Formats: sequence, structure tokens, C-alpha cells
Amino acid sequence: MAFRDLCIECTEILATEIALFIDPFVAVYNNPEIKIREKVRLCWSLCTLCSQVPEEELPRYLSAILSNSCSKLKELSAKPTADTADHSRVKLELGMINSAFHGVSVPHTAAEPLLSLLQEVWEPLKATLVLWSNDESIIEELTKVYWHAINTLGPLFDPFIESLVDMLCQCYDKNQYACLLESSAQGLLNIYSQDKPDLIAGMLQRISNTTFLLFSRAMSDHPDIIQAFFSLHLCALRAQPQIVYRPESNCKAVLVAGMTAITMQEYHTVKEVSRWLIEFISHYPNSVSVEEAINSQFSFLITELLRGIGTASPSSTVEFLGDIFTPISRMCPDLLRETLAVVLAAESFPTKHISAAEKEVFARGVMRMSHQKRRLKVLIKEFSLVCRGYKQVAR
Repeated sequence: MAFRDLCIECTEILATEIALFIDPFVAVYNNPEIKIREKVRLCWSLCTLCSQVPEEELPRYLSAILSNSCSKLKELSAKPTADTADHSRVKLELGMINSAFHGVSVPHTAAEPLLSLLQEVWEPLKATLVLWSNDESIIEELTKVYWHAINTLGPLFDPFIESLVDMLCQCYDKNQYACLLESSAQGLLNIYSQDKPDLIAGMLQRISNTTFLLFSRAMSDHPDIIQAFFSLHLCALRAQPQIVYRPESNCKAVLVAGMTAITMQEYHTVKEVSRWLIEFISHYPNSVSVEEAINSQFSFLITELLRGIGTASPSSTVEFLGDIFTPISRMCPDLLRETLAVVLAAESFPTKHISAAEKEVFARGVMRMSHQKRRLKVLIKEFSLVCRGYKQVAR
């Protein structure tokens, strides 16, 4: 830990003495008594120093630091089946490889040695992804390697992009891990959605179709995947909304899943779904597919929002759910007014604790305060408290 901090603070000074650290590092790497995380930290520290060595010397130092890891990873990935006895060793070698892409900070024009490293380990990484596809911790380590390689190599990574998208989608088809959506998929979307929209749209569609199948079986059992899934779609809306506007993106199915998810009990899940809904609704005037999806599900959307604010969602998430009313009231005020009147007319909805008069006050307040976000938040909080049996609605 101390050596890592020194490398961060004194990179330029220590880089001149990097050759002195190679042999001790190899000794640490081969010492079974030292923990994996300490070995990876030391490797990352040395790779950080490599950022300051002359460009022509970088390949030599990278080879000295990582040659053993590359050889071991090739050996482990060539096995016919995943052996639990190899688990810690695989994590170690992936951590070492990741340290190079994460620790070495050089311009893309000087990243040829890192490109050579990626070319050397690409097939072993691919084989490891297949071999350990049932182990989420290994897959998470792999996604870190890919993510840092994309960031460090920049345009040099382009020849690998199609293969990586296919590999990740195949892995996600087999095992739905949140880490596949959180790092690699989001990274690919943010970086390549402008230059390769068809490829990224296809990736998003494949991921969505697989996720919908999972949700149809047991949506409530996977709050982490729901959170990662809507975080991915939020990235898509912000990075390249035209991908989402495509008919094949199935906006309606994503919207229905989101409306179902806002009544879940996990704070961070509801928060992320709410953020996506706010962004999605804000695109109402820009896209026919978004407009059609919202119009066709508008009554269901308002019903689920009120049910969540009432009692279905945790009280800690009411603020996020209330924020969704702001874009709704701005984008489609007439439809909101009509739908609120119909939905709130139902007896004992959202709960038996709120009267018809109080619901009428709430509906009028929502429409009146559409451009007063703070007052609207207070109104919705008061409405939620009444629904939960605590106090009167403030008029």
C-alpha cells in the first residue's frame, strides 16, 4: 500500500529506478504466502511507473513485469474445464493484465506496446470468458480488463470491438451478470455509439431481449440486474438517443419493465429506474416510438407511480418517484390531468387512508406546480404520508 502511494506521488523520480524493482516484484509474484490483492497492487504500481519511462523502453519493462502472467494465463485458459483449484490463480493473472491497461497512462499514439500485450492475451482472455462463464467473480475481473483496455488504447482497440460485443452478448445470453452491463456494455455504448451505431444498437437489442426473458420468469429476484439494465439504457438515451428511437429497440417493453420495477423494495434499483424514466419521458417530443410507447402505457404508468408513492415502494424512494411527475406534467399535461382524474377516482386507491377530497387537492396541485419542482416534491411527500396513514395533505 505504501509503495503504491509512493509510486503515485513520486512517479517521475521512481521511474528512473524501475529496473531495481523488477526482481523483487518477480519474487513477490512467485511467493504463495502473499495475498493476491497485494501482488496486483504492486503490479499496478510498477505499471504506473512505466508511464514515465522512455517510449522505446516500455515494451521491455512490460515484458519483464507481465511475461509470467501472460504465460500462466495461456496455460490456465487451455484447460478443457474450469477447475476450482485454479480460481484464485486465474483472478491473479487477470488482475495483473488489468494492471497494465489501468496503470500505464500513455497517449494513444504511444500505446503500441499495450496493443501488443492485448494481441498476445486476446485469445486466452476469450477462452477464459468461455471456460469460466459460470463464475461471476471471474467474469467481473474480465470486464475490468476489457474496459481499461478500451479506455487506454482508444482507436487502437477498434479491430477488436465486433468480437468483444459478440463475446459479451454470448456470455450474457448464458448467464445474466450485472457486471457485464455495468462496465463493458456501458463503456462500449459510451465510446462507440457514435461511430458504430448499428453494432451498438444490435448489442443493446440482444441484451434487452435476454433481460426481458429473465424478467418474465422472476423479475423481483434480480434487483442488481434491473439496476444495471436501466443504467445501460440511460447511457443509451444520453449518448446516442437515435439508437433507442429505432423500432427494433422495443421502447414499449423497456417502459413496461421500468414501470413494474418502480414498486420494488430496493432503494438503488428504484432510484436508477426513476432516473431512466425521467430521461425517457423527456424524449417524448423527439421520437415517434417514445411517444407511442408512453401514450399506450400512460394509464399504467400513472397507476404504478401513484401506487409506489402510496405504499408499494419504500418511503425513502418517494422523492425519486415524485420527480417523474415533472417531465410528465410538462410533456403531456392534458393527458396527465385526464388520467389522474380517472385513476384517483378508484375507491381506496392508492390506499384506504386518503379521501376523495384529498386526492382532488393532490391532482390539482400536481398540475399547478409542474414548473415548481420544490413545491411539487413537498406535495408528493405529503400525499405519500397521508397514504401511509400519517397526516393530512397540506392544502
